[in-house]
Formats: sequence, structure tokens, C-alpha cells
Amino acid sequence: MRSVIILLLIVLVASCGYKPTAHYTHKVLGKDIYIDVMVDRMEPESSVYIKDKLATIIYQRFHGRLSPKATAQSTIEVSYGSTITPLSYDANGFVTKYRINLAMTFNVKSKIRGNFVKRIDTSYESDIEQSGKNQSALRIEAIKEGATIALDEFVAYIATLGTL
Repeated sequence: MRSVIILLLIVLVASCGYKPTAHYTHKVLGKDIYIDVMVDRMEPESSVYIKDKLATIIYQRFHGRLSPKATAQSTIEVSYGSTITPLSYDANGFVTKYRINLAMTFNVKSKIRGNFVKRIDTSYESDIEQSGKNQSALRIEAIKEGATIALDEFVAYIATLGTL
């Protein structure tokens, strides 16, 4: 009786149909990927963060490799732009709360799936009063948060394409 229950549990777990994200992304991008991030003149510091974060995603979530452009199965070109909107001011006229709107465009050239473009718009709100940091550092942090949200959405999009 015990062996039947164990066998039944093994069959249930093995037949659940779960496949990791990397299984689906390989159908779209392959394993060898080249990334290129266009530097925004207004926020050049953020391009380094975006490129590093995308490289980490390729290694950890896609189980892929960074390759030279000539040998890559896919190329991901990322461009971004941000706008800062003040939301509230203090009595002296200094900004106390603002919103960063970040628009990221992923131009994917895949030898497996073809070329496509995905644009992702995110926004992130931040308070300045509660932090001792200057506005420039807070703006960079806000762009990093928005970029992280956009990159997570890009991973979900690529995995969804792999299921089709």
C-alpha cells in the first residue's frame, strides 16, 4: 500500500508539466545572446546598471551565455529614456515627492524567432524628505527601481513568446 502511494505521488509530481523559464526563452533567444544598452545622455549612470542587470538575467533566468555579436543567436538592444515629474513641494519650494516615468525599448534580433520590438513603460514614486540623500542619487535609485520592474516584465514577455 505504501509503495502505491509513493508511486502515485511521483506520477503526480512528474506529470505537473512545470518547465523553467529558461526552457521557453531558449525557443525565442537561444543560448548565445549579445546585449547592447544605448546610453541616455540625461542619465548615463543607469546604463551600466541596466546592462549588468540584463547580463544577470541572461545567466540566472535564461540559463544563457553572453556572446560576441558575430556568434550570438540573438541580439538585445536596449534604449531608455526617463522623465521626472515633481508631485509635491515643501514650504520653501523644494521638491518633496516626485515620479520617474521610464520608457524602455527592447529591440530583439533573433535568428530563431525573428525580429521584434517590445516597449515597456514603468513609473516609480519616491519621497525626498525621508532620506538624507541628495536628489541626484535618489533619481538614479528611482531609475534603477523602474528598470528592474521593466526587466522583469521583459523576462515574462520572452517566456510567454516561448510558449506560443
